[in-house]
Amino acid sequence: MPTKTTNTEATKLKAEVTALSDKVTYIYKRLGGLRYHVIQESANGNDLGPTDFVRLVDNIIDEA
Repeated sequence: MPTKTTNTEATKLKAEVTALSDKVTYIYKRLGGLRYHVIQESANGNDLGPTDFVRLVDNIIDEA
C-alpha cells in the first residue's frame, strides 16, 4: 500500500510532467509560427538575414 508521501511525490511529478508537456507544446507552436513567418517573408522577396532570424529564435527561447 503506497504511503501518503509517495502519493504526494507522485502528484508533484505528474504536475511537473504536465507543465513541461505544456511548455513543449507551446515551443512547437511558436517554432511553427517562426517557420511560417520565414517562408512568408521569403515568398515576398524579403529574405530574413541571420541577425533577424537569431532575434526571432531568441524571442521564442525567452518566452519559454
